[in-house]
Amino acid sequence: MIARILAVVVLAGVVCLSCASGYSYQGDIRDITDVSRSVIERERRLLEDRVNGWARSLDALQRDEKVRQPIEDNRTSSYAGWIDSGRSVLSLFDAKLSGNPSTVSFTREEWGRAESVYCRLVRE
Repeated sequence: MIARILAVVVLAGVVCLSCASGYSYQGDIRDITDVSRSVIERERRLLEDRVNGWARSLDALQRDEKVRQPIEDNRTSSYAGWIDSGRSVLSLFDAKLSGNPSTVSFTREEWGRAESVYCRLVRE
């Protein structure tokens, strides 16, 4: 009985020591991510084309007589949301590219906004 209690205490001590050893995640936990200017310029052009395509699709839906149907209303609001988000990211890219930096830094929030409109900000 005493041997079992002693074994449990020793095991608990080992667990506590391993927790206190200060193990920490060694991956990339930075809040800022650097991307080369050429990647941002490429993604800006692609996003601008994408936003223009969404705008054309929205215009076609709004001209269609069937827009009154709930499915079409959902598509209309989806396109409008994508267009607004895309324009927001385009203005973010323009601001980041002003001043001719060779690399551009993004916060995790900005990175997420760009990914939400299908931008691929691959680090080089």
